[in-house]
Amino acid sequence: MIIGNHRSTLDFSVGALVAAHAQSIGCGRMMPLMKDVLKWVPAVGWICYLSGALFLRRKWETDKAKIIAKVNEMVIHYPRPFWLGLYPEGTRFSEKKRDDAHKFAKTANAEGKYPYKIPILNNTLLPRPKGFIFFAQHERLRMCLDDLLDFTIGETGGNLSLKQFIAGGFRTKSFHIYRRDMNIPNCQRTRLNW
Repeated sequence: MIIGNHRSTLDFSVGALVAAHAQSIGCGRMMPLMKDVLKWVPAVGWICYLSGALFLRRKWETDKAKIIAKVNEMVIHYPRPFWLGLYPEGTRFSEKKRDDAHKFAKTANAEGKYPYKIPILNNTLLPRPKGFIFFAQHERLRMCLDDLLDFTIGETGGNLSLKQFIAGGFRTKSFHIYRRDMNIPNCQRTRLNW
């Protein structure tokens, strides 16, 4: 399973390029989770749809059945190895979204809403962990996933745009891949330290 920060529209493309060419990491097929509206984007949406991407509405009640069906399909039919790619932040980074996340964290911390303090993050958004935890703890899927690969992308000159990507005019400042064990604790408090 791969997770990554979501700074721009096309950071997934950088991850997919690494997946396609990094034999030492051991990637086969890449299966991304994407916002449902992206399937209607010409070329990109169609390619992702035809390659088996899972398009989600980001509403757990409506997405759960699609997620379970996709997990069963992957476990039974996908050749090994395969990658499951998602962005725990759930959306692209923007200053407004960061400010909203700061406000949420400060309010939740002041009200003691959770048994832990929510961090104030400046360069990423707060993760939306429900889907990630579901995938990471799904028993059948865990048998197929060896590692968690944590991608962190830093770009120079702002966030990557489609025009820059096509022209090849962007420069990645830094690209880090951390390989982590998939033994994610079931206990919420223990999971925070994992």
